[in-house]
Amino acid sequence: MRALVLSGGGGHGAYQVGALQYLICDEGREYDVICGVSVGAINAACLAQYPVGQLKDGLIKLAAFWDNITTRKVYRKRAFGMLSAMWSESVFDSSPLEELISANLDQDKVRASGRKLRIGCVCWETGEYRAVTEQEDKLDRWVIASASYPVFFKPVTIGGLQWSDGGMRHVTPIKEALDAGCLEVDAIICEDVDQLPPWSAQGKNALPGYLERFISIILKELAHTDLEVVGVRNDYAKLIEKYAGAKLSVQEPSCELAGSSLTFDAEDIAVNMVFGYEDAKAGKATVYRGGAE
Repeated sequence: MRALVLSGGGGHGAYQVGALQYLICDEGREYDVICGVSVGAINAACLAQYPVGQLKDGLIKLAAFWDNITTRKVYRKRAFGMLSAMWSESVFDSSPLEELISANLDQDKVRASGRKLRIGCVCWETGEYRAVTEQEDKLDRWVIASASYPVFFKPVTIGGLQWSDGGMRHVTPIKEALDAGCLEVDAIICEDVDQLPPWSAQGKNALPGYLERFISIILKELAHTDLEVVGVRNDYAKLIEKYAGAKLSVQEPSCELAGSSLTFDAEDIAVNMVFGYEDAKAGKATVYRGGAE
């Protein structure tokens, strides 16, 4: 079985769409399992609605989704700006994103597609990371939770608990794909895990300047750790029967992407889609192989 794993990355999620245009349309790849966190959860859920053999149709729908996205369709700034975070659940009002996801996700289609879906979320109360499947009720709520960027977007209440971005624990949910029995895994990451984009502290305030940078550094470290662990597991796959022979291809940007994770500008989105396509076409992915065949 083959799995697709999509990382978090906010507005940089368009990079994944471009890469998939090459992998799905040009190379004709199919996926039995699709995993994602944060913006990767949105992309994954959109694709998972389409049956085996119709993934190209899903990609067309996903590309159209990104072509029509704007920052205002994702979140609204509150009346008192950053100060409102002192008495609100989040810096921004992310209700537009909630409405957008609910309007574009049909749980019945996901369940009938024949694909397995894994969406990563983290519980604020317990710190638990949970890989939600296509069989969960209120799937749209779980996708919204996974896409709820910590602090900036409000958490989602499910089962009496508060849930947010799975990227707080696993930026790239590769383990879920391996545990599902997939021996071939394509992971698309929206950031270079070894490099942070340039940033200047000049003129920055604690909110949101330093806070956003703080979160970026943490997420970068998590992404690096995810890949390091999987690399070790593949090197020693002969010792782990269910991972024996696994092949993991990891594609990450070969250059700095346009815009930021919290902006959804049409021009930046178009540029990042092209970056994703060109990187995939050029075979930029790093391949990790299991130690046993």
